[in-house]
Amino acid sequence: MTYYLAQHQSAWGELYLLHDQTYIFALSLPDNNKQTFLDRHSQFNIIEETKPNTLSQECFKQLDEYFSKQRQTFTLPTQQKGTAFEQKVWQALTTIPLGSTVSYKNIAEKINTPKAYRAVGMANNKNSLPIIIPCHRVIGQNKKLTGYAGGLALKQKLLMHEQCIFSA
Repeated sequence: MTYYLAQHQSAWGELYLLHDQTYIFALSLPDNNKQTFLDRHSQFNIIEETKPNTLSQECFKQLDEYFSKQRQTFTLPTQQKGTAFEQKVWQALTTIPLGSTVSYKNIAEKINTPKAYRAVGMANNKNSLPIIIPCHRVIGQNKKLTGYAGGLALKQKLLMHEQCIFSA
């Protein structure tokens, strides 16, 4: 199977997208290093894209709408490789509405594994579709910001963009 790398300059910085003709598999965070993104997804046979296709254009359009506060949810065909547990966590993340936050414990309870809140954090870390699958909306039970692959400053910026309530 052949995978493509698309690049886009958004209002928030450079984005990279890994996709085929049918699904989006990975998205970088704004201004993420291209080589770091490629290294993280080295299991894919990536061919650099010279011309955007319909799928990548639609994805970047929806992301631009999100960054300009014109979109609250994403309607994109996505697919991530992960364990059954990780898939449950990622699915639960898609149910967190824009402007809301939940705790790791809330997600663990939602997927019927109430003591697995640390494992929920690890699954969040493996989310290859940040922003689209909103792992940034998961915070500590005390409403404080906790780990984020893009750093806490970006997590705070995303939550402020969405007008979420949290403690800095």
